[in-house]
Order: sequence, then C-alpha cells, then structure tokens
Amino acid sequence: LAAIKYINWQYETEWRILVDIRKCVMKNGEFFLKFQDDLKLKRIRLGCGFNNKDKQYITELAKRKKIIF
Repeated sequence: LAAIKYINWQYETEWRILVDIRKCVMKNGEFFLKFQDDLKLKRIRLGCGFNNKDKQYITELAKRKKIIF
C-alpha cells in the first residue's frame, strides 16, 4: 500500500521506495534512511500548505547542497 499512489497524482512523477526499517536511523520517534551513492536526493518540492519558516530553512539548505528546488 505504501508504494501505491493515487492515479490522479501521477503527473508529480514521484518515486516511492520500501526499505528495511532495520537499516534506518530513529530520531524523535521517526525513521530516516541515510543517503548513499545509490540513493541521492535530486529535487525538493513542497506543497502549497507548507510552513513558511520551514520552507525558508529547506530552501537555504537545498542551495548549499546544490539540490534543485
């Protein structure tokens, strides 16, 4: 179910991956997968309801990391 996306959102060309949770790092009750050579963040897209304070932080971080925003 986590790999399935609503058909009307296919224009977003989003990729979803399933990973072994044992390979993740837990922080504040959430799980994160460390990026490696075979998993790189290329682009960030935020939704219209995204918090402006967080948006500013992520925009600045993306610029430093040379990630398309």
